[in-house]
Amino acid sequence: MKVSRMSVVELDLKGYSDVARLLEDNLDAKAVAALNKQIQRFVKTALAGLFDIRPIAKTGDGAILAFARASDAHRFAVAVHEATCKHNASRATASAHRRFRIGITTGNLAIENNTVEGGATIGDAVRLEAAASTGQILIDVATYEELPPMFQSLYGAVETVPGKRDETFQVHRYTVVETPVEVPEPKATTGLPPTWNVPHASNRFFTGRDVEMNRLRVSLESNQAAAVTQAIAGNGGIGKTTLAVEYCYAFAGKYTAIWWLHAELASTLIDDLAQLAVQLKLAAPDERDLAAAAKAALHWLNHNSGWLLIFDNAADPALCKEWLPHSTTGHTIITTRDRAWERIAASLSLPTSGPVKRISFATPSS
Repeated sequence: MKVSRMSVVELDLKGYSDVARLLEDNLDAKAVAALNKQIQRFVKTALAGLFDIRPIAKTGDGAILAFARASDAHRFAVAVHEATCKHNASRATASAHRRFRIGITTGNLAIENNTVEGGATIGDAVRLEAAASTGQILIDVATYEELPPMFQSLYGAVETVPGKRDETFQVHRYTVVETPVEVPEPKATTGLPPTWNVPHASNRFFTGRDVEMNRLRVSLESNQAAAVTQAIAGNGGIGKTTLAVEYCYAFAGKYTAIWWLHAELASTLIDDLAQLAVQLKLAAPDERDLAAAAKAALHWLNHNSGWLLIFDNAADPALCKEWLPHSTTGHTIITTRDRAWERIAASLSLPTSGPVKRISFATPSS
């Protein structure tokens, strides 16, 4: 295994969850799969002519990639925004428009057999993407310093943005595509537990999963060792995350703590568990030993009751297994495409479609 300095790009489609839910509720899972393919076409188009790239993760709403040169990371990010701008110009329906947020950070990555195995730089790119607005690129100072002057001139002066925990980042911002001012709808907080972290709003159009929702509730509430950990399994785009989100909101009043974990990478999983430790005052906000903080959170989960933990997009059981609570005094939901989870947790397989209500919307297309 070697260590290489690379620039990591994290891009996220704004409003993906709402669009995906709308498509599935009004067509079927194939429409969501088409949306996912559309997103990856934006990525593929933007990568044309660029070299020495290592994919890190492909998610439904975006991707994480590593570039050997900061200038190529910048070119890619700009090309993504330009591709969406061209796409939007040919669509009259607002629901068919696509807009990304992009973060870029530069630092050391562990690489083995041309595969990126990890590095704190990945998590930092995720933080910067979350702090960006649609149509923008946020880069850290290290990336800015590696850009040629012609690219540096596109970015604004250094500014400070908050991270996920009590941390801040020094960044430069480039607005590639001007977008309308976003006024987010206020989230309802009534009835939510004091310890709450669900990074998705409830969808008022959610329908067609009553049977699966009831099966999930009955299994979890049985409090039997074989059922308190539930894996929602199925192909991409069939509503696994949506079901988990709606379960959190529907039964929020039954829990004292509900916490969402991004389980596609070990780094994001540990970081989210560490943040739970901070929320529970088991670790300081500036704690740098994230693994120790995550273990403190896991210890709390194993010795307390009334909690719900969601491992979202869990790809590898081996990656997550050591972080699964073994207590039956709380509940765990896992969303995954990997059927190997059926050997570890009770499984709830989703059908590819269900009853839907028809309303007006646009279908993703090339």
